[in-house]
Amino acid sequence: MSSKNPDMIAKNLNAVREVIDRDTHNDIELVRDKVVQLAMVSGLAAECQAGAKKRFDNAVLAVTQRLIEQNEQKEKANRIGPSILLDMAKRECSEEAALYEYAQRISAGLSHSLEGLRSVISLYKTELQNSVNA
Repeated sequence: MSSKNPDMIAKNLNAVREVIDRDTHNDIELVRDKVVQLAMVSGLAAECQAGAKKRFDNAVLAVTQRLIEQNEQKEKANRIGPSILLDMAKRECSEEAALYEYAQRISAGLSHSLEGLRSVISLYKTELQNSVNA
């Protein structure tokens, strides 16, 4: 996947989201299958997050460099401070920031879904053992 293609990153993140959103209908076989599917897309989610972060960082760097050059052409008394320049650069990169935030949230959602489904499997296992021992 190219970190330069935001459409591909978004498409892949949406594919991961579809797996996360898939309903299991309280069927233990579907729960187990979903755990496997989530594990399979976890690498894709991490790759998308890294690509989105790289896009955001590169965009902020490019805008910051442009703003610094513009700032240096001003008289010293009218120059903008470095922290304000960085804030301005980040605001100009809102699309890249939004994609990166989406990637972070998808990755977090994937982790939480896996944890929750593993708990469901563990509970099912305990209930099954209890019913066998009863």
